[in-house]
Amino acid sequence: IAHYQLLDALDSLVKIFHQKEGRLPKSLDELVQKRYASEIPADPVNRKIEYDPTTGLVIDGTFK
Repeated sequence: IAHYQLLDALDSLVKIFHQKEGRLPKSLDELVQKRYASEIPADPVNRKIEYDPTTGLVIDGTFK
């Protein structure tokens, strides 16, 4: 469950960034650089998290 909560939290931050900046972040790291997040936390179950800057989707990359 914690894994999916992390995905949801990152998705929410991407949406807030998009609303305020008028564009999608180039990477999840940009959320930290622009101070939308203090850090990008490690996944609690060591699964791969992927972000697509063209669509804004934050996904579980483990099953890709």
